[in-house]
Amino acid sequence: MKGYWAGSAAFLCALLFAGCSAEKQPVTLEEMEEAAPASYVGTWQLDGQRTNESLTAYASLQEMFGTGLSTYGASMEINEDHSFSYYIGAGIGGEGQWELEENTLRALVTPYMEEGESQLLLTPATEEEETFLTMDFDGETLYWSCEK
Repeated sequence: MKGYWAGSAAFLCALLFAGCSAEKQPVTLEEMEEAAPASYVGTWQLDGQRTNESLTAYASLQEMFGTGLSTYGASMEINEDHSFSYYIGAGIGGEGQWELEENTLRALVTPYMEEGESQLLLTPATEEEETFLTMDFDGETLYWSCEK
């Protein structure tokens, strides 16, 4: 039993210091749930191809977010100190704090361009043996992948 706890602690420490880094291979959904919140920490990029394929109300991400998406891109930072920021193209995004509720990351965000506060929910999902964070936005599912 002592070996089990030592091994578990070593695994969690390795994930905590690795985060979402360039050397890290995609983790499984089970590993993310087991190691959370460390496995959420890092830089995430919008997976344009996977998101485009899942769109139902829009023909493309460009239709959804405008030309600012191709100019500025889309990125999300989840930090160990529980700070959070994201942007999608021009004018969409914000910063705030995050917390973990079971396997869902909830971020309370102050938008860059609007007044007030909004809430984002990010949930891990696995497709084709790759793990993503998904975000509901304007009735669509956005897929975020760990920056490599």
